[in-house]
Amino acid sequence: MQRIGVDDPAQKARALVHIGSPALSYEFMEAADKFTFEIQQARRFEKNFFLYQTNLPDALENVHNAQGIMEREGVNLKSVVGEASFEAMTSHLSRYEALLSQLQDHQLRNEPLPGSAYNEIEAQLREHGAEVVSVAEELVAKERRAVNSMLRMSYRIPVAFLIVFVLLVVYLAIFIAQQVLAPLSRMMAATRRIARGDFTPITPRRRYHDEFSELAIAINHMMEQLVHRHGLLVQAHKLQAVGTLTAGIAHELNNPLNNIMLTSEMLKEAQENPEKHRSLVVKVAGYNAQFIMLDKRLQDQIMARTEYRPSASFRG
Repeated sequence: MQRIGVDDPAQKARALVHIGSPALSYEFMEAADKFTFEIQQARRFEKNFFLYQTNLPDALENVHNAQGIMEREGVNLKSVVGEASFEAMTSHLSRYEALLSQLQDHQLRNEPLPGSAYNEIEAQLREHGAEVVSVAEELVAKERRAVNSMLRMSYRIPVAFLIVFVLLVVYLAIFIAQQVLAPLSRMMAATRRIARGDFTPITPRRRYHDEFSELAIAINHMMEQLVHRHGLLVQAHKLQAVGTLTAGIAHELNNPLNNIMLTSEMLKEAQENPEKHRSLVVKVAGYNAQFIMLDKRLQDQIMARTEYRPSASFRG
């Protein structure tokens, strides 16, 4: 007689396909529990019959209920236990129901069975009933394990999603740091270098042009303009310094010349109006003498030595 089981790998795979829907799995578990309950009840009434000759119709009723469950849930049962095991279970249940019906027929006709036939029916009932109960219990246990596995997987999915999300956030943070923060830090270092007076151009780090490459080009152009304008400013300062120096020299030269011109004009005035310049004293041959008291020829010589006419470049 074929032993019914659900340990075949192909059957386990079909069971996993079956539990893909939580609602269907829950409904199937209820049906499997009811099927197990009906078979167990039939076995109890079967034992009562062999002990007290009672409850045989109740046993048959439970068997019929179990057969109805198998008809309704046949597709799901096949997906879990496999078609071969399902056919074997159906065969055991049909044989179990036929043996109970045979006993009921003899009981209704009041025809007791011979002892050997009675014992043979009892042995077959126990055998087929035990097979059906065994597979029913194993079916319920396996379905519960499948549901528990599905629940554990449903618990793991959020954890796995959270891990993937954290890894994605870390990757994005590293990517942003490499693509944005690193070039930004490089530009900040370049601005500090420019503030110190180092106008070395920024060398490109990438083959393609992006926002930071455009910024580097703009900063390099700014540094070129700063260097050019700094040179112009230095040249202007040099020219301004030369002009200031020239003006100072001209001023220093014009002061004594102005004094010379003033002295020459004063001597000429004293020669023309001697009565107004009686106190004018000049040095002649190492001694002082009043200018108006000197001979006109000597006065002319002294005036010739002091007379000077500045050129146009020293005027003003």
